[in-house]
Amino acid sequence: MIGVNAKAAFHYPPTGLEEYTLRLILHLAIEAKRQRVKTVFYAPRFTHEEIPNMRLKTLRASFMWTQGRLALELFFNPPDVFLNPEQILPLFAPTKSVITVHDLAFEIYPQYYPAWHRYYLHKVTKRSVKRAKRIIAVSERTKRDVAKCYGIPLRSIEVIHHGFSSPARTRNDLSIASEIQTTTFPFSLPYLLFLGRIEYKKNLMTLIDAFGILAKELGQSFSLVLAGSDGFGASEIRERAKQSWVSRAIHFPGYVNKEQKYLLYRHASAFVFPSWYEGFGLPILEAQSFGVPVVASNTSSLPEVAGEGALFVDPQNPESIADGIFAALTKIKTRQILIRRGYQNLERFSWQTSARQTIKVLTNL
Repeated sequence: MIGVNAKAAFHYPPTGLEEYTLRLILHLAIEAKRQRVKTVFYAPRFTHEEIPNMRLKTLRASFMWTQGRLALELFFNPPDVFLNPEQILPLFAPTKSVITVHDLAFEIYPQYYPAWHRYYLHKVTKRSVKRAKRIIAVSERTKRDVAKCYGIPLRSIEVIHHGFSSPARTRNDLSIASEIQTTTFPFSLPYLLFLGRIEYKKNLMTLIDAFGILAKELGQSFSLVLAGSDGFGASEIRERAKQSWVSRAIHFPGYVNKEQKYLLYRHASAFVFPSWYEGFGLPILEAQSFGVPVVASNTSSLPEVAGEGALFVDPQNPESIADGIFAALTKIKTRQILIRRGYQNLERFSWQTSARQTIKVLTNL
């Protein structure tokens, strides 16, 4: 019997971890049934209509769910193997436990995290990777960082990329401008798009500076849209935007739901992802699926994930970022190549493949 922590799949509002967990468990259920592997999925509630016919176990608790209610379940009714798609192990997890490590930015760039949060992430991640029988890393870069930061043998770490399901890219009869204007977004075409948490780690201050440089070349016709929920450093990032000479062209629409997110991707002139560090970088694949040219940092896992479907820039250098965006916007052949290679890059990522590789790790235990 394989037990799986499915809690994150039913958390709202969803972020990258929640999307990863939902898609993984849906395909794990299919693959486990095909291989006749018994599975049970734990969560405090199951609310998603896409959940197929599989064994679900509701573990209700108002607080301390992972280290309380789930831990007790694993103690009294332990599965043969336990998988947590998050990088933490509950108390009393079976000896044969597997965790997925998504991101070690708090170890590589500790200055971009609150002290208490950094301390917590370091302690629980270090303890969990040392207890886990196997570790799944979402990229080769994450694998190397886990081994380096915590002294884990490389043979104990398996790289399994995220899958990807392309959303529909259909257009309705409305003009692009009309579609944008009917939403609550206070900007019009054309615009550059960043989508992710508004936080220090995403290097948005440098992006804002780069946008100021770019505006001197392109004029002030373009907007910069920084979409996402506020994180650590959001107030300073917004202040940098206010101080920019192109402040009126910089917009923070906040958290966007799935429909709004797809609308933003569909009509963006370019997608810019200048993060200091990413364990994977799912928004790059989302942008590529909508045929949007991508400009991304040349650091961490981003070259691994984006493949040949992005222009890579130095995240420390606003001029480098501005030059990359300028090329993606103005060089027609470059745009065409980026779009074509972006579509091709998506073929490397499949949730079915991810689920099969995960089941293999689990059954081998």
